[in-house]
Amino acid sequence: MAMVYYYKLLDNHIQSLNSKFREKFSIKQSLYDDIILVLRDGWGDSQLKFWVHKNFKLAKNGDQHLVYEIKSNCPIVTYENLFIKIKECHEKVGHQGRDKTWLQVKAKYSRIPIDSIKLYIALCDVCCKRKGFPKPTVEKPIVSMGYLTRLQMDLLDMRNIQDGEYKWILYTMDHFTKFSWAYSLKSKEVKSIADKLLEQFYSFGTPRILQSDNGKKFVAKVIKDLKTSWANLTIINGRSQDPQTHAFVEHNNQILKLALYKWIQLNNCKNWSKGLAQVVYSINSSSTQSIKITPYEKVFGPKSSYDIDMWQVLSAQDVINEEDLPQDVIDKLKEYENQTDVVETTTSLNINNSLTSLDLIPQISLGLTPSTVLSSKFQMSPQMKNKQRSELLANEQIESIDTEKEFNSSKPYSMCNNQRLRSETEVMDMTITFKRRKLFHDTLHQY
Repeated sequence: MAMVYYYKLLDNHIQSLNSKFREKFSIKQSLYDDIILVLRDGWGDSQLKFWVHKNFKLAKNGDQHLVYEIKSNCPIVTYENLFIKIKECHEKVGHQGRDKTWLQVKAKYSRIPIDSIKLYIALCDVCCKRKGFPKPTVEKPIVSMGYLTRLQMDLLDMRNIQDGEYKWILYTMDHFTKFSWAYSLKSKEVKSIADKLLEQFYSFGTPRILQSDNGKKFVAKVIKDLKTSWANLTIINGRSQDPQTHAFVEHNNQILKLALYKWIQLNNCKNWSKGLAQVVYSINSSSTQSIKITPYEKVFGPKSSYDIDMWQVLSAQDVINEEDLPQDVIDKLKEYENQTDVVETTTSLNINNSLTSLDLIPQISLGLTPSTVLSSKFQMSPQMKNKQRSELLANEQIESIDTEKEFNSSKPYSMCNNQRLRSETEVMDMTITFKRRKLFHDTLHQY
């Protein structure tokens, strides 16, 4: 019923547009089929062929053909599937509003107008019941220099909707990446908090600064308890928060709470501890305005190049075992594995070559024995020493670069642009190392 009403309102919106924008609003299934015929069979007139080949490409997934937009490299969504795809993206971001949904849609699909997203959210029952997010009064949040430089820790009171023995939520967030963690707690005792933090630190690393909206004394107790299990742990107690920072932290806490309340409504389940991990995952996999990508991508890197839509089609076809995958998908997997093996082999060869070159550094730089150097100290003038030192450094630089060049020419695998840049950087680093070690030892023997 909701879908029927949605398309009724969508049709009214399309009819209200200028006539030249109506046909361009979205691609209907009939036109989608024509695009497949053009790309697969060369069907159609010259004007249609030009438009199709300029904007679209064809991808095969088993027995199905999917049309991708060349510009975005994402699959086309037809008019008939707008409701389903928008609903999928909106629920994945945890009903976090128009902007989050729009970013998720753009990352996965193409040819979905933003007006169709606005219309869907206006009809979403969960979003209609939600309260507005409190906006922070500070425009610039706390500055962090890198991943886990500063970890924000807070306790959320859930006693009004207690889930059995669980009454609290320990919510932590890395300020630099906006990556979040959350744990259900039975009490707010320091020991139970420290145990959860230790689990997190062992898996993701330790922060440099730990701060909390509960005050420095609370953080000091937590750090003290952490050190009973991790003696050499070094964490700095963060500074006290001002009202502006407090508003920013409360804003993030409200995002988690509202997302959790929506999960409770959608699943008609008051056991929020079961849905806490799912809610945090939806937050981490949603793009944020401050970093422009998802926190998950900020921490673990970009998503896999394999199209998510392809795997959804395979799942819809009840493909469970790898042996049942279509042959073209198996070929793509093998191609990806071969590319990974080449990168790993190239990286291994670069590392081995760097280590070999570094092992040769003392032999090149210290080719003269100590007795020879000491005897030369009294036999050569300072001008002669400087001249010999300059010639030796020049020769070492040439030999180092030639050795690297010879190694690169004998590699059995081709190197991608990133690997080539890395190799050139290693050559520069080794050359600088040659010079520094030589000057150091010359100075040492001179005095």
